[in-house]
Amino acid sequence: MEDKMNSEIVGDTLIIKSSEEPDYAFFEKKNIRKVVFKFKIEVIGYGWFNECDIRELETPNTVVKILGSAFIYNKNLTILKLNEGLVSIGDGAFSDCDVHYFDAPSTLKEVGVYAFSHNRNLVIKNIGENLEGIGAFSFGWCTKVTSVKLNEGLLYIGDGAFKYCNIEEITIPSTVEYMGSGVFGDNPLKRVYLYEGSPISRLSKEELDKIFGSNVKYFLKGAVKTSNLNCYLNFLKHSWFNIDNVDLIIDSFISKSKIERLNAFYLETITLNNATDEQEELISLVLPNVAVINKDKDGSNNITVNIKNIGYLLYLNIGKV
Repeated sequence: MEDKMNSEIVGDTLIIKSSEEPDYAFFEKKNIRKVVFKFKIEVIGYGWFNECDIRELETPNTVVKILGSAFIYNKNLTILKLNEGLVSIGDGAFSDCDVHYFDAPSTLKEVGVYAFSHNRNLVIKNIGENLEGIGAFSFGWCTKVTSVKLNEGLLYIGDGAFKYCNIEEITIPSTVEYMGSGVFGDNPLKRVYLYEGSPISRLSKEELDKIFGSNVKYFLKGAVKTSNLNCYLNFLKHSWFNIDNVDLIIDSFISKSKIERLNAFYLETITLNNATDEQEELISLVLPNVAVINKDKDGSNNITVNIKNIGYLLYLNIGKV
């Protein structure tokens, strides 16, 4: 059957020969189960396949954008293969489908609002290596999502982006500048890892609770350089953060009394750079249960203290002391 929109339906297959198609071009054509593109398409149009019955989709390697609602309500769409070169997935593009795996191409930059919401069998294999933005409720109500690894370079995550998933633990990249309300709402979230000094780590506990919920524990990761050990240790004692593998770099060697203060923080290792035998012996005597590693001399004159498992504390915004 040939129609005026320069497309052809053969059996259950739609053959598209031109990008000159209007919005909702094939809306509710329930007999369409497969799509073939007979030209180099760059943009899959707005609402083109809304409420069709497509079962499997592999986007052509020329596609750059998939516009909003392009495949919404294809409730039997289970297999989705997205092409390298794809940059943007529009609002609601695959909402209320039955996609089983999301494996983003490395070129993907943006996932729109509600893009994959209500795909209840979805598992995120790879959310993207260079993703910059995740829209509001993008993966909301994807109840089989139990984990997701967010990439460095990600800038924003919208409201409720992972609402009603089943994520228990998440690490927020150091590059994230904005997170909306209830990003992980109604998840069994227990542990949130933030990088020391990152924009999100500087939020108040009240602000963080609006994002993650009030029943989570927060852990800091990263490195802190200080010339005032007393100041930093006082911060740790009055902070509500837990500490997870934070490297505390002290600019100059510390006295016996200061080393004794470290004993309260359950250190596992202390690494000495360019330390003397006497300094190493002093730490071994004061902290007998802590492993001491004396690295090769590198001229840095720094001592790196690896702090782990300090326990739950009160809030004070962390910074370079």
